[in-house]
Amino acid sequence: MKKTMAEKTQIRKTYHCYYEGLQEEKYFKRLKELIETNWPNVKITFYKVAKLNTLVHDTTSVKKIAVFDYDSDQSNFEEKVKMCTKANIQVLYSNLNFDLWLLWHKKKFNSKVDYNNDYQDEIRKVYHLQNSKTKKDNIKEEKNIEHILKQITINEIQTAIVNAKEVMSQKNKTDNKKVNSKFSYYPNPATNIHEFIEELMKKTGIHF
Repeated sequence: MKKTMAEKTQIRKTYHCYYEGLQEEKYFKRLKELIETNWPNVKITFYKVAKLNTLVHDTTSVKKIAVFDYDSDQSNFEEKVKMCTKANIQVLYSNLNFDLWLLWHKKKFNSKVDYNNDYQDEIRKVYHLQNSKTKKDNIKEEKNIEHILKQITINEIQTAIVNAKEVMSQKNKTDNKKVNSKFSYYPNPATNIHEFIEELMKKTGIHF
């Protein structure tokens, strides 16, 4: 069987990252773990920078990414996008929030929502997050984030990419909003996280 680039040579990729929340930080840690387990010759470092302003002023030549949500706050979201595009930082966004990206690992969800918590019931269902007293667990608690991420497999990352591409392909192009003519985003449900992962796959030669 013909070996891929990722199997033939040692490949290292390093990113300096700003994460808006614990979900995002731990997800990228899980992504690293899954890739390095399945492709031992690939080594990925996601170096966390605590504040977006710190990343903006980071003079490193290392690729920089910022992962944050729309969160129903257009002004704040676009201000962060402007900071990033000016500093050549790749923006990875979710609209409304990162719950959508987690959900797409398990199912295609293509409904517009009104509030940040509107994905959570679906998250609890697909990731089995109901406790013994049938009370709703807070999916943002660290133990529940870990519970969710442990259930994500390498194949389900591919599922999330497929679901994202299908949903995004159905967007009305006139609905996209531009920021400084350098970045565009869409109404929920929307994300561009899959684009970064596909780019990472291409640069490392891995195939799910």
